[in-house]
Amino acid sequence: MPRAESTHAELDDLDDALRTRYERALDRLSGTSGILVAFSGGVDSSVLLAAAREAHEGPLLAVTLSSILQPARETELTRKLASQLGVDHRVIELELLELPEIRSNPKERCYF
Repeated sequence: MPRAESTHAELDDLDDALRTRYERALDRLSGTSGILVAFSGGVDSSVLLAAAREAHEGPLLAVTLSSILQPARETELTRKLASQLGVDHRVIELELLELPEIRSNPKERCYF
């Protein structure tokens, strides 16, 4: 399916709306005493972490949960991104295969 063409006015409106939301987020982040970001390395948490770094002068910590059920490269990416942003980063290793619910791998596993 071909992508619809956007007008410059529509793009400007979108740009203004995103800028307004980002500035609102910066205002909220700047008024805190410390920030902890649950950091997956995806777009949402990466933008939030960058915004927190930009807006906040106090303590800032990025935390990533890691397990054998996700590729190691994803955790490594979070380490690199946090380092590039100059943010303190901790990785918490989860031993998910120790949980009977996970180890048994039931059909309804996606609904926990």
